[in-house]
Amino acid sequence: MWGQLSKKITLIGSKIGRYLLPILRIQLFVTLAALPILVYWGLAISSLTILGNIIFMPLLTFFLLISSLIFFLELICIPNYWLIWILEQLTALWLKMSPSCPKAWLLLFPQSTCILFLSAFTLAVYTISLRLSALKQLLLLSLILLTSLIIAKLNFWVFTDQIELNHRRAKLLIQYQPNRSLILRDHGTLNQRYGIQNWLCYKLLPALIKNFGCLTVDALYLSKTNQFTQTNLEQIQKHLNIKKIYYSK
Repeated sequence: MWGQLSKKITLIGSKIGRYLLPILRIQLFVTLAALPILVYWGLAISSLTILGNIIFMPLLTFFLLISSLIFFLELICIPNYWLIWILEQLTALWLKMSPSCPKAWLLLFPQSTCILFLSAFTLAVYTISLRLSALKQLLLLSLILLTSLIIAKLNFWVFTDQIELNHRRAKLLIQYQPNRSLILRDHGTLNQRYGIQNWLCYKLLPALIKNFGCLTVDALYLSKTNQFTQTNLEQIQKHLNIKKIYYSK
């Protein structure tokens, strides 16, 4: 009895392995190919990308199939309420499985690491070209990815210690301290009535990611405040992890 059960478990495990092995190998290669592009444009990278694609790919396929059926049944006037109910349940499951704190899973790297990830991708292309088994290629790609990510997190990739960002007649200073702390000194940018959201998304966030690979601010100093400061500060805190805020007296 136990021998038959062991054989069944081994058979199921081998089937799962044959299913996951090519998917993981493709995901690792695509991730290595996308890293230089994402880093160059100052975009965040999710650490759950590979795992998320494995989990959500079947759900996404089912989601698209049901959506298509609903669309075509609507065209030919056939009742499709039960399909809509299934789609709603699938959407609820999707949202439930999504992480509640996506910022905690993001990987950020300075733009200077782009050359590192280009080198890693070149090694990945060479690995794929070798006549190795799929398992050995998977292990080599994993080693290349992990090594490049660890090296990219080292401190020597940051070459700038201060940046000045202007917003209308105001300015904000970004200072990188020797102890790896990040300081923001605001001189009126958070007092603006309009345009803070666009300035935040297209100026501040890309500057922090491209130059410092970080969205955690150790201290924010506000030189002056008005009735718009608190609202703008709440907008910034949705995107940045600000540990301490100092108001001028």
